[in-house]
Amino acid sequence: MSDETGPKTKIELQNALDRVVQTAYENGVEINNSAYALRHDNPKIPDWEIHLTWTTKTVKHDD
Repeated sequence: MSDETGPKTKIELQNALDRVVQTAYENGVEINNSAYALRHDNPKIPDWEIHLTWTTKTVKHDD
């Protein structure tokens, strides 16, 4: 994402969300098992709900 217009692809969106979530976590925001309703007054903009849940890291073993 080289400009301030926001993500234009799913990968850019994932990276932007990752940065926001990681920064919130590092700042002490309790985000595990949280849901966020993103509602908009403009009927042309869809409403969204985002759920954040910790997942278990998988460790790749070289056998």
